[in-house]
Amino acid sequence: MTRALPSSRAADRRLLRQLTVAVLLKLLVLIALWWFFVREQRVAVDAAAVAAQQVPPGVATDAATDAAPSAAGTMLSKPSKE
Repeated sequence: MTRALPSSRAADRRLLRQLTVAVLLKLLVLIALWWFFVREQRVAVDAAAVAAQQVPPGVATDAATDAAPSAAGTMLSKPSKE
């Protein structure tokens, strides 16, 4: 005797349940890996090193911080040496 195929609605519920369980298990594994291997890691940030990476070469950082902001809110350009 052959077994009858499950109804479409029952198969959909079963698939949904299996996918939900798979996603939850993967989420638990990711959380566990983070908890045991990444949680305690810290990165030291040096403000001078970040500034050196963000400001293009040749731009004077002291002149930019000493300049007054213009009416539009942007920094005034450095006066030319004429």
